[in-house]
Amino acid sequence: ILLNILKQKKIDIFLAQHGGFYGVGLNTKEVIASPEQVEKKLSKNYLTWGWKESKKDVIFSSRFPPKKVHLSKTNRILFCSNLSTTFLSRQYHQPRTMMDSLETIDYVNKTAKFLKSRNYKLTLRYLSRIENSGNMIYKKLYVKGLNFDEGKSILFNELKKYKLVIHENLLSTAFLETLSYGFPTLILMGKNDDLYLRRKFKSEIHKLKEANIVHSNFKSLKNFLNKNLENIESWWESSKNKNIIKDFTDKYAYYDKDCEKIIKKLIKKY
Repeated sequence: ILLNILKQKKIDIFLAQHGGFYGVGLNTKEVIASPEQVEKKLSKNYLTWGWKESKKDVIFSSRFPPKKVHLSKTNRILFCSNLSTTFLSRQYHQPRTMMDSLETIDYVNKTAKFLKSRNYKLTLRYLSRIENSGNMIYKKLYVKGLNFDEGKSILFNELKKYKLVIHENLLSTAFLETLSYGFPTLILMGKNDDLYLRRKFKSEIHKLKEANIVHSNFKSLKNFLNKNLENIESWWESSKNKNIIKDFTDKYAYYDKDCEKIIKKLIKKY
C-alpha cells in the first residue's frame, strides 16, 4: 500500500530481488501478479542478483558472499526442503498443503533409505517458525532414523556438519546460497517444476544437469550417488564443475561487495 502511494506521488522507487525464482520462474500474463511482476511495475529500476532481461533491470548483488565452507569427513547429508510452507513457494502461486508435500516426503524417505543402505545418515531441514507452518510437519510420515533440523540456525553455520546438501527444487533461495558458498550441492526437481521455468533459464539448467548437479527424478539422483557418494569432493572440485557453477552464480547469485556504489549511481542519475 505504501509503495503504491509513493508511486502515485511520482516518487522514484528502487526495489531489489530478495529471494529465489526471480528471473527463473515464469513471468508471463498467465501468471497473475507474481512478486517479480508487481515489484518491477512499482520500480524505477529493478535490482537483480546478476540477470538482466530489460532496460529496467540493473545488476546489483545477492546477499551471499562467496564464503568457503570447509568440507567435513562425515557420513551426514542434508536435505533442504520448503515442506508445508504457507509462502507462495511455487511460481503458480498456491500455498503448499500437506497433499502438495507428499511428493517431497516420498523423495525424502527414498533418499533416507538409500543412504542408510550405504551407511549414511540424512537430516531433513525445514523452517519450523510459525509463519512457515512448520507445525504441519508430521514426523510419523517419515522413515525411522531420519534426523530433523528446524532451521533455527543459519544455513551457512550448519553446512560444516555435512558432506553434501540436496535441495528439493529450483525455485527456492537455498540452492543459490549453497552454490555461492561452493558447497557440494544437488538439486532434485519436482515432477512439474520444469513447466514453470523460463525458457532462457532452462538452458542454464541443462548445463547443471550435464554437471550432474540437477536431477529430474529420484532414479537419476540415486544412480549418481551410487557411483559418486564416496568421491563427492573430487567430483565437485573438478574444473568442469567449477566453471559451470561460476557461470551460473554470476548470472543468478552474483555478489558485489561494493554494491553501494550502484545505489549511489542510480540516485545521482535521477
